[in-house]
Amino acid sequence: MFSNLIDCVIIGNAYASDEELATVARLAKMRTVPIRVELSSSISDLEKEIVLGSPHIYRGEVSSYVYRTKSDSRKKYSSLSIPPKNNIEIKKGDILVDNDLYLQYKGELQIAKKGRAQNEKVNVVGKIHPDDFLLLDSLEPWSSFHFEEAL
Repeated sequence: MFSNLIDCVIIGNAYASDEELATVARLAKMRTVPIRVELSSSISDLEKEIVLGSPHIYRGEVSSYVYRTKSDSRKKYSSLSIPPKNNIEIKKGDILVDNDLYLQYKGELQIAKKGRAQNEKVNVVGKIHPDDFLLLDSLEPWSSFHFEEAL
């Protein structure tokens, strides 16, 4: 529904369940693209708030390495500490939060477009659910999205 390639949804069941109808209605009302994420077991409450607490906007300056997001997290959390941790090798689809070592970028959220070496200034806080990579690949600059924790 969020790829701009779908004009209508047809449910093939003769009698769609109330749950199926409710799911389609919920998605149709959304103003931002929902992307499911699997959060790291080491994620802090602050990092979880940065990831799940508000919608994100894919910034206009395009990078071949990351989707940079525009939000107020850098300003909102500037007085709070985001210690370096989980500085592991970065893989495509990883959700990244810049930590205290990145100074003015601390709190910025990014999504890796491709793998690269670990960076002590970047915490890997989760990853995009594999079934949602297509949604990620269809994001256009300045489009809005939000994360939902995968169950």
